[in-house]
Amino acid sequence: MKAIFKSILFGFALVFMLAACDDKHDELPSSGPRDNAEKLAAGEYVGEWKRVNVRTDAEESGEGTIVFSVNEELGNNVSVVSMTSSSLELGLPEGVESSVCNISRLSSGTLTYWNYTKMNPFGFTFNGKISPEGKVSLTYTSIILNKKTHREITYVYTFEGNKQ
Repeated sequence: MKAIFKSILFGFALVFMLAACDDKHDELPSSGPRDNAEKLAAGEYVGEWKRVNVRTDAEESGEGTIVFSVNEELGNNVSVVSMTSSSLELGLPEGVESSVCNISRLSSGTLTYWNYTKMNPFGFTFNGKISPEGKVSLTYTSIILNKKTHREITYVYTFEGNKQ
């Protein structure tokens, strides 16, 4: 009796396995047309930078901008992002103000952008969002060498701004 039940279960398992291996699952469904998110994000965003010292929780702030621009050679859903502040050191390497980022439009209309490669010109990973109303946010962590004490200081940076 046990052998009959085992044979029946094995037969059902074999049928289900063969049904799962048919050709109807070989192609991925279309992801839809290109949304050109990099063109939707293009522009200057003015707002406030904040940085928090991770060790001491000391907070500093200053005005600044983020600019998204389109470079046709980069292709769809890739943007160039530039960050500046006149009153706050942003933890960028000397002479570097821009990097590339992936950018995508979510079903809510929000644009999300990121660069998780530490080899980018900024030297750190970053991510953020742009709302359909034009409000932008950005977050990253950077380590800065204090020239007086020769100690590394870790800061968490955030930016909140609006499209101009």
